[in-house]
Formats: sequence, C-alpha cells, structure tokens
Amino acid sequence: MMVEPSYTKKNLTYCNLIIDWTDKEVWDYIKENQLECPVLYDEGYDRIGCIMCCMEGTKKKKRDAERYPRYAKQWLKMAEWLFENHKMPGKYKNPQHYYDCYINRRILDEGKEGNLFGD
Repeated sequence: MMVEPSYTKKNLTYCNLIIDWTDKEVWDYIKENQLECPVLYDEGYDRIGCIMCCMEGTKKKKRDAERYPRYAKQWLKMAEWLFENHKMPGKYKNPQHYYDCYINRRILDEGKEGNLFGD
C-alpha cells in the first residue's frame, strides 16, 4: 500500500490500497468476491478509461476508432481546427495525415516518418 499526502488539500491523504498488486491478484480478488466488471474486458480490452489512448498501439487505437466512430470523428475535427488555426507543425500534409500518423504511432522528422516510440 502506498500512502501519500494531497498536494492541493492540506488535510487529505491518499491510500493506494492495490497499487502493488499484480494483474493476477486483481483478477483473483474480483473472482473471489464475485464483483462485476465492464464487458469490455470480456471483449479483449486489458485496460479501459481512455479511448484511442496515446499509450496504446496501432491495433488498439484502430479498434477504438471502429467501436467509437463519433469519438474518432471528433478527434479528426480537433485536428482540422488545429490546422485551420495554424497550430499544427508544417510537417503534416493535412489533418487526415496527422490523424493517420497518430493512429499508426508515427511522427515526422525532417520529412521522414519514424516510429513514435522507437519500436
């Protein structure tokens, strides 16, 4: 267990009770106590809470975009807004190109595509 003070509220302390648990320990606890879980875990998700997360790989981002098309559309709309307001780096051709690079974990370096995470 990890205990830490709040950095914004003087009289508040956080107790992270399961921070040191392994995935197996978490799932064992859930099964032993017959707790309900979101069906997304049954569908192959190993983490939930962030759609098209930058920490996920291409396959999972594409899965999220397919499952949540309105979210993907809003993401692209945000990229369009950034382009219209000249807040996007010049190395991306257009909002769709930026979106595709994000989904495929690519960055552009001096006109050449490279893997965002070096893997």
